[in-house]
Amino acid sequence: MVTMTVPGTSEVSLQATKAVVVAGVVDCELLDGCCSVFGYDFRQGVIRITSEPHARVAVTAITDSRLVFRPVDGTTFSVIPEEEEGVEGEMLQCPDAWFQICDRIVSGVPEGGDDGLRILIQGPGSSGKSTLSRFVTNRFLSRVPQVAYLDCDVGQSEFTPCGNVSVIVVRKPVFGPPYSHQLAPQFSVHIGDVTPISNVRYYIDAIRKLLDTFDGSCPLVVNTMGWVDGLGADLLAAVTGLCRPQHIIQISPSTDSAPPRLPSYRPFEFHHVSSQTRGKRPQAAPSPREYRSMGLAAYFLPDRSPFAGLNNVASSITSLPAYRIKFDDIRVRDLSGEALHTSEKALYWLNGSLVALAVEVDEQDPFPNCLGLGIVRAVDLNDQCLYATTPLSLDQLEAVTCIIRGSIGIPADIALQADASSLFHQPYKRAHPASNALGSFEMKTRHNVQRHRGADADGA
Repeated sequence: MVTMTVPGTSEVSLQATKAVVVAGVVDCELLDGCCSVFGYDFRQGVIRITSEPHARVAVTAITDSRLVFRPVDGTTFSVIPEEEEGVEGEMLQCPDAWFQICDRIVSGVPEGGDDGLRILIQGPGSSGKSTLSRFVTNRFLSRVPQVAYLDCDVGQSEFTPCGNVSVIVVRKPVFGPPYSHQLAPQFSVHIGDVTPISNVRYYIDAIRKLLDTFDGSCPLVVNTMGWVDGLGADLLAAVTGLCRPQHIIQISPSTDSAPPRLPSYRPFEFHHVSSQTRGKRPQAAPSPREYRSMGLAAYFLPDRSPFAGLNNVASSITSLPAYRIKFDDIRVRDLSGEALHTSEKALYWLNGSLVALAVEVDEQDPFPNCLGLGIVRAVDLNDQCLYATTPLSLDQLEAVTCIIRGSIGIPADIALQADASSLFHQPYKRAHPASNALGSFEMKTRHNVQRHRGADADGA
């Protein structure tokens, strides 16, 4: 039963096993009883729920319960009875098998959660791997106060902008898409790309560094990439060998999937769950590229509504203050550690770019701790400084000792917005090639030629 109390607020009474579905962004307070929300046993207090249109979050009563739903500033929400027609197809599915596997693992964890337990989650892209990772995290938070999350997916990071591998300590349940719950990492290494293929050794060594920084004081959930064939399978095996998880959960479109490459160490338990997506992304879901753009927008504009989209993001970012950073106070380097600001051309290359702001132990430190990202707004060669926009605090900026330029740029759907052309001033955004230059002609498709995939075409 749903009743309105004050304008915009809904009070809900639920009998055990009954559920309501949330659409939008809402703060949910539990007055009485106990509810399950995407794997999290909600017993008291207030939680914030972010629910996408294609993956709405259900609040299911474990016992008879009373809840109050309140709007979040600048957002709207709806509370819909589960039995309403059409709702089931839009709900975020939590199969019984997920509960059974997680409860069996969690049951052996002490209340303090300090037994060094590690759980690795693997599966192909669009299988629901990230959704399962969030579910597992929430299930652990029902029992222990915090969970560590090792994010190895540089292209679809869960709590940080893309391009980093990180260890994050999670203390609150996680709902909604990655851009709705970004957190500051405990330690982060900038990979500088949305795939590790350009520097495989650096990627693996960075994960080793992150594991060295983790003290094992709470359970560790390891989120791997969705690249599981060819070189991706080799990287997955290497990451598994480094992490040495006691439990490996594989999610795949069917139980008939090819058997995984299991690690050689013992003991470990292997669990398989079937994907609810059948290997296909929901039609209404944003693409990985759009998720990356929205994640970057949410990082630079944390007060922006999660569902505001990308409209006017460029003008909002460029209205933020730009901080003056002198080259005498920092090193400008690439991922190899080589200093760049001795070269005038390299400094121009920084202009209008996305950079990592990090702390080096010394100039030979291969894995500086990335505190955050910045956008270089201008480079002043005469004054030997640059101007950068970043959400980092002044205290954090004072700790920065180096700026790292990788290969990730400002997404085109932000940088090329109509209101951005006179603001970003990116020097290499436009070009005027000769009309008959090599590669300037339209590619012609021959529909009468049948092509066959090669034997190794199912690799990366």
